[in-house]
Amino acid sequence: MNVLRIFNASGFVHPKSSFGSYHAVLQSFSGTFRTGVSVLRGDPDAGGWALCYALAMSGTDKEILLDEEAEIEYNGHMFSFAQFSPKVGYLDREIGLSLWDRRKTVAQLIQSRLRKAGSPWTAEDVIRLFELDEQRRHRPLAQTGNEFFRARAAIEFAAGKEVFCFPWLSARQMQYYSVHLQFICSLLEKQKKIVLLPISVSDRLDGWTHLDVNG
Repeated sequence: MNVLRIFNASGFVHPKSSFGSYHAVLQSFSGTFRTGVSVLRGDPDAGGWALCYALAMSGTDKEILLDEEAEIEYNGHMFSFAQFSPKVGYLDREIGLSLWDRRKTVAQLIQSRLRKAGSPWTAEDVIRLFELDEQRRHRPLAQTGNEFFRARAAIEFAAGKEVFCFPWLSARQMQYYSVHLQFICSLLEKQKKIVLLPISVSDRLDGWTHLDVNG
């Protein structure tokens, strides 16, 4: 089982996604996450989204200002947020992708990520694992419709990421994307990954750990 521990995460974060952005504050967050899905329930500025964004984008986004005491322990090894970010995949339609990558097809991105990671997986293996649509896999990520979460998860999986973070989702978005979200989370859990899902108030989801972050 993989174990991620967060210590004293405090600071200002401006989390962004293709749905929008929000200014948020992290207030001395400490917590432990294990293999599987952890649901961070709260408002968009409550801290769950800020934590996910800081985990994935520290070191690349200058609008993440964390206290120097913020630390991460992953499977017994200590990291700063910036050091750990390369291990984290952010499941958004655009954020975290270069302008060049946004022009590539999903299949091309999977192939390039596998090559860079030196992975034993093939592109067809990953495409089959995530059950990507035959036509949409040959489009840029922005043109994959409501399958973009699934496609981005496949890209980040190909890159060898260990932790997968979603942007904040409202109850309505959770309902609209529910089939894809359930599929992705179940698959990543089977692959021994850690998944963090910041959402609005919703029904309890069986088998997932829940943490209320509204304070």
